[in-house]
Amino acid sequence: MQDDEKTRREATMRYSIIDGSLWSVMTQAGVSFLTPFALALGAPIMVIGALNAVPPFLDGVSQKIGSHFSDLGWERKKILVWGVAAQALMWLLLSFLAFYAKPLGPQFANTGLVALAALIFFFGGVPNPAWVALMGDVVPEKTRASWFGHRNRMIYFVGVLTLLFAGFYLDSMKADVLLGFSALFAIAFVTRLAGSHFLELHWDPNPKARKEPEAGKEAKDYAVLLFLIFFTVNIAGNYLPVYLLEMLKFDYLSFSAALMASMIFYVLAAPHWGRLIEKYGTKKVLVSAVALNSLSIFITVLVQSPLQALLSYSFAGIIGSGVMVSYLNYLFDITKPEERIKATGHAYLLLGTGTLLGTAAGGIILSYLGQQSINSFYALFIIAGALRIISALIVNARTREVKNPPGTKGTLALMGSILTVYPIKGLVFEISGAASRVKRT
Repeated sequence: MQDDEKTRREATMRYSIIDGSLWSVMTQAGVSFLTPFALALGAPIMVIGALNAVPPFLDGVSQKIGSHFSDLGWERKKILVWGVAAQALMWLLLSFLAFYAKPLGPQFANTGLVALAALIFFFGGVPNPAWVALMGDVVPEKTRASWFGHRNRMIYFVGVLTLLFAGFYLDSMKADVLLGFSALFAIAFVTRLAGSHFLELHWDPNPKARKEPEAGKEAKDYAVLLFLIFFTVNIAGNYLPVYLLEMLKFDYLSFSAALMASMIFYVLAAPHWGRLIEKYGTKKVLVSAVALNSLSIFITVLVQSPLQALLSYSFAGIIGSGVMVSYLNYLFDITKPEERIKATGHAYLLLGTGTLLGTAAGGIILSYLGQQSINSFYALFIIAGALRIISALIVNARTREVKNPPGTKGTLALMGSILTVYPIKGLVFEISGAASRVKRT
């Protein structure tokens, strides 16, 4: 009986890596090119804003809804399979929209794009709490960190290759770029549908639905801080593709290369942020990462060439990794295991709301200043950077160090080390690690 359970567990973990890789293809061939597609349609800045605001908000809403599905008696695997299959169908419809965009006209195409993108995010968010709970039961606790690390590396490796292909492909389709977008969205459809098949093959050790407890007060208060963080991030963050493609006139390959740089350095930096958390505590690292995130948007003002964009996005990937690792770790620190499904759903609802209102605020600022002026983008980046610093100060005042870390370095000193000492240490660590792996082979 135990051997049979072990076999099912190991098979599910393999299927999850395949599903994650397919999800990565969908994300990088589809989601990453929604804004470039809108620009190819000639969408105005408010449509760009809606495209980057409404779908993430509905993702948060759907995760909140999805966290309550088990209360209604729905089995987790069914939620996963049907949610993902519905998301795949939306990609197929978007592929048709791109193919027929010219005869449909710009108004219908723009409206349809925002609506379908919203549904893609909605159906993608519904299964997430069920997936978190199911995989939490499947993956053994002793190997959980290492296995998820391996899974994430595979996902990002596939994502980088997908971005490289998508950039080359769209550049080769300049004569009919809408057809190129249609093909990319068709790839997103096929890979997501294939993902639903591998989710169907998952083994659920606890298939019976059960009522999950609500999130505690501290988790709900922390969700408000996540709203603030993502509000300030998305005031400018969602308009970076417009800045690169419209203001600086980058081609699709240069745009993809910048995204690839961000992904690569995000993955490389993640374990180092984890070690900083273990040494200095989650709160200090979270505050440091949120504060340093202001630098990444200030630096964007200086970007004028693809090479500078590569460097800027690389730095943004490193700092973004710190924000992501620390904010998730803090959520785990302040919640009990049994309340994490509801706490996650509530956190992502507020996170999505922050994304919605932040993107809307950025669109309003650009419309007021003049969306066709590069100086308007400079002003937006400076405003966003200042607000990120303010959010870091508020997060510092409203959070606590849950565990007692061994390191005694203060937050400002830690920020200085992150900018100076730790990049060198991280580089040495990666080189020595690569050398040891070569020796073993």
